[in-house]
Amino acid sequence: MEKEKHIFGKFELELKFYPIDKKLLCCTVQNPYKSEKHEVTFTGKNKDKIIRKIDRKLKEFRKEFFKGDK
Repeated sequence: MEKEKHIFGKFELELKFYPIDKKLLCCTVQNPYKSEKHEVTFTGKNKDKIIRKIDRKLKEFRKEFFKGDK
């Protein structure tokens, strides 16, 4: 398991990468826009691809969060 801190917008998230097998990595991320536990798991071949997936998903979480305020 490897831990890395990344900044996504105004959130600094600690990412924990777990190896699934020789080629795949897994990372579980907490939704920073929800107070209750809401985690999403990402898999990919390398850390860069997983980080891009996380960034896109956080943008979706942000849209849902601000859509609910209107």
